[in-house]
Amino acid sequence: MLKFTKGLFAVVGLAAAVTATTFIVRLLSQVDELVAAAQGSSVALAGGPRRQIWIAMGASAVAGLFLGMGLALPRRTARRIRNETRSRMATHTPAAASGSDVGEE
Repeated sequence: MLKFTKGLFAVVGLAAAVTATTFIVRLLSQVDELVAAAQGSSVALAGGPRRQIWIAMGASAVAGLFLGMGLALPRRTARRIRNETRSRMATHTPAAASGSDVGEE
């Protein structure tokens, strides 16, 4: 289950990163138009880039959060590691000696 969650977080983080990159690229392509409209002041901007900036910032934050969690989560749970160690120790434990060395001469 943990491996699935880790993969899901990584996929959601990558999707958010793509969304943020898309909005940032669109904003950068509109910079010249925004500067020209601001200098001309006769053309009123309809809405402006404020919504796109908020979407890009939110998507960037979500991308960082989910990618960070996806990278930070372990691949195996502590229970699985413990069970693997126990099974490995059970198979590699030598057989107990039949008699004790104490008192034999």
